[in-house]
Amino acid sequence: MTPEEFDQAMRRMDAALAQQGVPLMLRPIGAWFGITGAKELCGPTYPDPRLGPFEGPNLIETISKWYKQHYPVHSIMPYDWGSRLLLLRGEVFQVRVPMILNAIELPPARQYVTGLSPELFAAICDQEREYIQGALSVFYRQGSALALCHSVYVLGHHETRVAHLIDAA
Repeated sequence: MTPEEFDQAMRRMDAALAQQGVPLMLRPIGAWFGITGAKELCGPTYPDPRLGPFEGPNLIETISKWYKQHYPVHSIMPYDWGSRLLLLRGEVFQVRVPMILNAIELPPARQYVTGLSPELFAAICDQEREYIQGALSVFYRQGSALALCHSVYVLGHHETRVAHLIDAA
């Protein structure tokens, strides 16, 4: 597939996914499913012969670059995956769950805890700080897993329509 053919295939794929109501943040993975013809995220994948072989750098990276070029602001993921509640010293605090892709280490949890004053944070012991950081880590893993399940559900729901798009390509 030449760069021009790839661009045209991506334009058609993106338009179809948008028409189906797939949120912009999920369209890159939807486009990947459409181009590869894969039905799931695990195991080896082979290009859909109807689109022609994809030759070049990593396909998902190329799709991601296409979306960043065409949607420079809107292709940025939301800043968080919602929030969870945290009980600390008998008080309930809201913790925003950050969306960090390929996180090796989470940033300090303090910045994500709503309503935790600097004075209270200064007064808590190291064990409580570890508890807050550990809770953020658990919340992050839960949010990440839920987002992946949602994207697979949304894309699976639109799988038939994506198959029609591939047939049209």
